[in-house]
Amino acid sequence: MRVRRSSLVSVLVSGLLLTPFAASAAGASGSDGEQDERVIVTFAPGTRAATQDESTDRAGDVKRRVDDRRVAVEVTDAGRRALERNPRVTEVAADHRILATRLPNDPCYSGSAGCSGRSQWSLPQIGAPVAWNYTTGASNVTVAVLDTGVDGTHPDLAGPLKASKDFVDDGVNTSADDNGHGTWVAGVIAATGDNGLGTTGVAWNASLLSYKVLDSLGRGWDSDLAAAIRAAANDGAAVINISAAGNSPSSAVADAVAYAAGKNVTIVAAAGNDGTSAPAYPAAYEPVVAVGATDRDGSRAPFSSFGSWVDLAAPGVGILTTAKGGGYGQPSGTSFSSPAVAGVAVLLRSAGLTTASSVRNQLLATATQNPPGLGAGLVQAGAALSGISAIDWHWSELGANGSFLRAPATAEYPLAVGFGRFRHFEGGSVYWSPLTGAQESHGAIRGLWASLGWERSVLGYPATDELRTTDGAGRFNLFQGGSIYWNPSTNAHEVHGAIGAKWSQIGSERSPLGYPVTDEFSTPDGVGRFNHFQAGSVYWSPYTNAHHVYGPIRDRWAQLGWERSTLGFPTTDVFATATGQRCEFQGGSIEWDSGVNVTTVRPR
Repeated sequence: MRVRRSSLVSVLVSGLLLTPFAASAAGASGSDGEQDERVIVTFAPGTRAATQDESTDRAGDVKRRVDDRRVAVEVTDAGRRALERNPRVTEVAADHRILATRLPNDPCYSGSAGCSGRSQWSLPQIGAPVAWNYTTGASNVTVAVLDTGVDGTHPDLAGPLKASKDFVDDGVNTSADDNGHGTWVAGVIAATGDNGLGTTGVAWNASLLSYKVLDSLGRGWDSDLAAAIRAAANDGAAVINISAAGNSPSSAVADAVAYAAGKNVTIVAAAGNDGTSAPAYPAAYEPVVAVGATDRDGSRAPFSSFGSWVDLAAPGVGILTTAKGGGYGQPSGTSFSSPAVAGVAVLLRSAGLTTASSVRNQLLATATQNPPGLGAGLVQAGAALSGISAIDWHWSELGANGSFLRAPATAEYPLAVGFGRFRHFEGGSVYWSPLTGAQESHGAIRGLWASLGWERSVLGYPATDELRTTDGAGRFNLFQGGSIYWNPSTNAHEVHGAIGAKWSQIGSERSPLGYPVTDEFSTPDGVGRFNHFQAGSVYWSPYTNAHHVYGPIRDRWAQLGWERSTLGFPTTDVFATATGQRCEFQGGSIEWDSGVNVTTVRPR
């Protein structure tokens, strides 16, 4: 089978189609006059990495490992034929070029001009101001921009940009934007808002990760893109934006998309600027959200690709955004429609939706206008956010009426603390905040949390659902400021602060102390705090920090009067000695001899 080099994706500039690069110009000549080709070699399952390396090293110049079965290699015809004859190789596929789908629009193309007199008309058109009443994005929700890099020195991007990685195989090894396209894209998503500078992004409080997959000419390889998609998913991105397209499918990229989707990552990609119905990749893969472009009237932009494989649309003509070098520009193209949808996806994740499928469904269900060939229509951030209830989504995920929460008992209400919301159900409650998402609490744990003051207590909002303890004997909820643990013999009690940290450090319920049998209380002397546990205690004071005491040493200290005795508070945990155990206190120590079961108090 002869591996065919795919032509590069065409780029539209001012409505003119540029000629694709010819195959003969894309590779260097081999020593025998043959043209080098870059391919992705897929090995059979179970093939050892050493065997893969040996085969690819013999065949040509290895460019990168894509995943555990795929390697990108630059080969001559002879090297390609050798790989195709290899019984351990299941596929030798072209490593296609991908291109940035940009439409620069002078005079703001260079970023030298300011933004005076030019407005971000696209944001009101997609209902962003309404969405911002719910959230402007959360810093713990990360969006990955797979592009030409991002100018991290731009004053509107320096804050949200948290990290950058370079996947371009050009020997330069820089994650900076040497093209400008990625900086435009990043600004549409997350340019800092409300800072008195330049533009604002759709999700202007979210965090950005930059993965450079396109070179200074806006070109890249399927293998680099596939590797970056996997890296972004592994790095914790909630949303991935890809404003680049190729005209041929790639199993490596398709598998990377599936891998990221399996990690609940929402992937958004530009549909391309061919102005035809021909599918573009990776936008055409399921479950990528493929985005076409509209103009100021809400009609399909003439350059935008279209068809049954396109899912949504967003404005893509004259989009005012950040530009490389610190300025602002107004590029056009589906490259700048895709990040608008990605920004709305970030808002939905920030508002509490926890799955990629729920984000996709909400985007499609609330779109409007429906220009022909652009899927569900124009994305509507305001409708998407106002129509969503993260609490109801979570209730549905737990099983709705059939879950332990059973039917709703109240409407959903807002809370003053932390911009949160809650809804009570017959069997419990679900609370939501921008920092914790939607979490349920029920039973005795919920009862204690309620008695402490709900979200106004020192515990704050729940950070997990109720879960089973690691020893299998109890239940717990983690909260922003602490925890509540329950088991049948102790009931529910809270731990927090330094005492909770100490208990967690020594193993929580699996530690020698066991489960808490009290909440945290002030000591009778009014100086410190304590929790009692099944087999010991943790005491804290501002002078000694938190330390645990248990067994015969704790019993003797209790007989002496706890912290009101001459010993005061413990200054160490109980620790082992050659003859038993010892604990230091402010005023002395207590030693326990395990051989004779005798405790000795040693005042200072």
